[in-house]
Amino acid sequence: LDNGRVIIVNEVGSYIVQLLASTMTHAQLVESVAAEFEVSEAQATIDLDQFLGELDIEQLLEPAAGQPEN
Repeated sequence: LDNGRVIIVNEVGSYIVQLLASTMTHAQLVESVAAEFEVSEAQATIDLDQFLGELDIEQLLEPAAGQPEN
């Protein structure tokens, strides 16, 4: 990171970070996480949203090109 901090994530977090480099929708992210880790889509949604929320709090997310900022 630019500020010298290191962020450590688990296997699911690492997988999500890799997916975020693509142009997947939220629904596609959920489907991919559910399939990869053999969990329900409801659980994948909870885990994904919690992780994205943590990244947002740490200001580690930025909108995709062409997407408005919140």
